[in-house]
Formats: sequence, structure tokens, C-alpha cells
Amino acid sequence: MTTTDNTKTMFIKSYNSGVILFEKESFLLDLWIHLINQARDHFIVDDQVLAFAISQYHSPIGIFPLKFNWRNTWLPHEEAVILHWMGEEAKTALRIKILCD
Repeated sequence: MTTTDNTKTMFIKSYNSGVILFEKESFLLDLWIHLINQARDHFIVDDQVLAFAISQYHSPIGIFPLKFNWRNTWLPHEEAVILHWMGEEAKTALRIKILCD
């Protein structure tokens, strides 16, 4: 696919980078850091950089069950282990909660 400004558009699977585990000295982690530092102007958020690195280098990954990255915008879940506060409005609410507690 080509955009109207004649640049290439890639369609890649997205990954949420809210909760991540890496092996020590991980090539993928080093690559992600490098791309964030060198190519951040080509991506909107760090999740996109990670997805690009995974897709381009065919890095093997495992996916956590959703209970380890449950979004604050979803209905409450009694088995949720980690609640991911997504978006600026949620992050502001979380900051207020932290400061008030």
C-alpha cells in the first residue's frame, strides 16, 4: 500500500508494551531501545517501535494472559493481577490517586 505522499505504509501486528519481560541481554530489548533512540520520529508510541522490531526481525515472543495487563477501560475483573492505566485521562486520575493516598 502507498500513502498519498508516496511513502510506504506497513501493516504489522500490534503489541501492548505495558507489561513486558525480557531475558537478560535480550537482542529484542537492545533493538527496541536502539530504534526508540534512532527512529522515534517515525513512530507515534513505543508500542509501534516494539511491533516493528518484532515483525522485522521475526523475534520469538510469548504473550501474557490478559489478567497480567488488564486495561482500566475494561469491566472490573476479579482475577486481574496488573491494571494498566491507559491514556492521559487515566494517568491523570492515577496520579491524583497516588498523591491523595
